[in-house]
Order: sequence, then structure tokens, then C-alpha cells
Amino acid sequence: MDLTSAGATVSGSGRYAGEAGPAGTFTVAGTVDGTTVHLDLTFTQQVPRAEPAAIEHFDGQFTSANVMEGSTTSDTPGQPPGHASYRRFQ
Repeated sequence: MDLTSAGATVSGSGRYAGEAGPAGTFTVAGTVDGTTVHLDLTFTQQVPRAEPAAIEHFDGQFTSANVMEGSTTSDTPGQPPGHASYRRFQ
């Protein structure tokens, strides 16, 4: 995932792939306020077949200069909340 920020606005994009599973692209839109981060990730599955977009929400904080940790929720019915950690690699 590549993220950029301009003031309090965060945006970005990336690709995803599951082991022997779906693959596609995603876009990111969100905000940052100090160490608090809110991201909306919109996933567009392309393989094995095109599917309607799925949206996931990340609410968390920077736990260091290179790590964000927080909870995730999905707009897809039946998906339980989860935990995510994103680490910056340079």
C-alpha cells in the first residue's frame, strides 16, 4: 500500500492477493489527526472474477513513526471486526 498525506487528508492505493484466493486492487481515503488515523479501504476484486467493491474501515493510531495499529470493520454483512497492523517499509 502506498499512502500520501496532505494536511489531515490521507490517500493511496495498492494491490492485494490471497494465498490461492482472490486478488485485485484497492484505494485508500482517510484522515489523520495527531497519532489518530481513520482509513476507508475500497477493495476491487479482479481474479478469479470481478466482484462488487468491498469496503473496510481502519480506526487506529501510530504506535511508532513506522507502525499503525487498530481495529477493522467491514461493510460486508457477516464479517466480524478484526485487528490490523500496518508497518512502513522503505
